[in-house]
Amino acid sequence: EGGQTSTGSVVNWYKTLCGGGDDFFDKVGAEAEGVPPGCEGLVVQEHWQGNRTPYTDPISRGVVSGLTLRHGRAHVYRAILEGI
Repeated sequence: EGGQTSTGSVVNWYKTLCGGGDDFFDKVGAEAEGVPPGCEGLVVQEHWQGNRTPYTDPISRGVVSGLTLRHGRAHVYRAILEGI
């Protein structure tokens, strides 16, 4: 078993960043269903608040890698969920 420190915080950060309202997760979730697994090369490592598993590293930071102009908010949202 392992724990992660940023999971819900990263999802909530993304909602705030996008100016999402009460129905944000319903809308972006429906959009993300159309994005293939792997998000067309977009990867998120959700270490916004460090890492706990498998190694404790409070200095580790999050990464969004592979972002291109073809990616939209649904790609980023799905990549966050895949990274969690």
